[in-house]
Amino acid sequence: MFGLSKLALVGIALAAVVALLVVGYFSDPFGWRKNLKARVVVAEQGTELAHETGAITERVLRSEVTIHTVTERQVDAVQSAPGADAQLDPAFVDSLRASISVMRGESQAADDHNPAGTP
Repeated sequence: MFGLSKLALVGIALAAVVALLVVGYFSDPFGWRKNLKARVVVAEQGTELAHETGAITERVLRSEVTIHTVTERQVDAVQSAPGADAQLDPAFVDSLRASISVMRGESQAADDHNPAGTP
């Protein structure tokens, strides 16, 4: 009869362990499932952010290359235009320098710093 009570004790212990595991799984007492879900959400958001950042970076680089290309073409067009190598009128250069110094907020013209004939 003592052998039957051992078996009953083992059965009760096993049933208690199984019951605790089932209750623990469905109630999530330690917050493991919630923590895992939060980690999955953070990983998905990080992946999405990396993808969007890469796309934005590609658009910026493409725009920068386009701007440089167009600028180089326009500089070439201006430099090869008729009369591009002609000297500017000194009075016109002085008025430009004065206007630039006013826009910069300087009190005196830039003639003190630039030799004649340089822009």
